[in-house]
Amino acid sequence: MKKLLKLFLGIKNHTLLKVDKKYIFIILFISCSSHQKNITIDFSKLRKINPIIDEAGWKVVKTEKWSNTIEYTLQKKEKDTNELLVFQKLLYDSIFNPGDVKYGLVIFQKKFKDKKFGYVVSFGSDTNYYYKYYLDRPDSMIFIVGKYLYLAYYHKLSKVQKMYFFAHKDSLKKIRGNDLPDLPNERKK
Repeated sequence: MKKLLKLFLGIKNHTLLKVDKKYIFIILFISCSSHQKNITIDFSKLRKINPIIDEAGWKVVKTEKWSNTIEYTLQKKEKDTNELLVFQKLLYDSIFNPGDVKYGLVIFQKKFKDKKFGYVVSFGSDTNYYYKYYLDRPDSMIFIVGKYLYLAYYHKLSKVQKMYFFAHKDSLKKIRGNDLPDLPNERKK
């Protein structure tokens, strides 16, 4: 490794011995940084999924690449609003059927607060869930819409409740309010 770095950087051996860990870090940092600059995101494809996703001000904080998919995590802060956007970019359908690049929304979330409450809104093609909480009690979630969806997505339902939710998801997603009955915990016979 040292010979490779020496050859690559043209550094004398005694200099490399003293600072080899720093150079390795710098090279890794530069290679990661340059990769971040080459990222191209087609926001028009994301706006087709949800038209309120804008293009300006996003900072890429993480990318993960699999064989044909790249997952991007972006963050943005505007005044009192923090936004999180996680989406996947499918590079091709398969090796034998290369196609158009496709985008899939994983998370689009906005968080903001006033003097008394914090607010969290999660979007898909529509609002997934929306709740507020007292600033001094972050676990005091008061749902405006999407309580059942939130509970299902964050694994807070029993197995039977989750099965019931996904069987009736279309109607249960639309129920508004916070004081909702628990989903059934027994299977109908």
